[in-house]
Amino acid sequence: MKVLWFTNTPSLAESYINNKPAGGGWIKSLEKEIQRKVELYVVFYHDKDLKPFKFGETIYFPIRAKTGGKLTELKNRILTKLEPREDISTFLKVIERIKPDLIHIHGTENQFGLIQQFTNVPTVVSIQGVISVCSYRYFIGLSYLDILKHSKLTDLLLFKSFIQSYKSYSKSALREKEVFKLTKHVIGRTTWDRRIAKVLAPNATYSHNDEILRDIFYKVSWSYKPDNTLRLFTTTGHYIYKGLETILYALIY
Repeated sequence: MKVLWFTNTPSLAESYINNKPAGGGWIKSLEKEIQRKVELYVVFYHDKDLKPFKFGETIYFPIRAKTGGKLTELKNRILTKLEPREDISTFLKVIERIKPDLIHIHGTENQFGLIQQFTNVPTVVSIQGVISVCSYRYFIGLSYLDILKHSKLTDLLLFKSFIQSYKSYSKSALREKEVFKLTKHVIGRTTWDRRIAKVLAPNATYSHNDEILRDIFYKVSWSYKPDNTLRLFTTTGHYIYKGLETILYALIY
């Protein structure tokens, strides 16, 4: 069976192309599990020109992200340009070349899901982060003025602040809604995923499928020794839409 993935990371090829770790451990773990059971192909964006290559049991198709010089990058940030729609024709050429039996699109954050309007190959979309919700709740607990006041001057001048990030998210959210409308099959894990799919992709078939975690999660056992100390742990990142204010609110009240 030929399976074609569209992912936001190089997955297991990360080490092969000497790419810095990009997360997505569940994608790597899934690839490890199925690469000997299916004929697997992976498409991903990369910042350099690379020809298709085989690594392990998988064949990879890097797509060159359209970049220019420093001025072009600055211009793209100012205008909050997303990936060019012209790339879709490149995606379709890969599909035509491989002729997969199934296409699996990991996430709705990118424009990969837009191919669904141009191909009849059965396609399923996995829910990862949902840009539409992140955009809607981006400044929750903080005001626009708060962000502006505490942003670095260099970030503001170079259009790298959270303000600019919000504008980009807003554009991505519109594209994501377009992807969901095109989607006929959705994979999710949580009640949240199911509810999101029901709202954004009401005509899609929803399937529950849990992720495989990184190896270390299955090799280490946790020994819990209860005491009277209250400890809160979070894996939140440095982004303001990750909900840190909710954690602080819980500490106070």
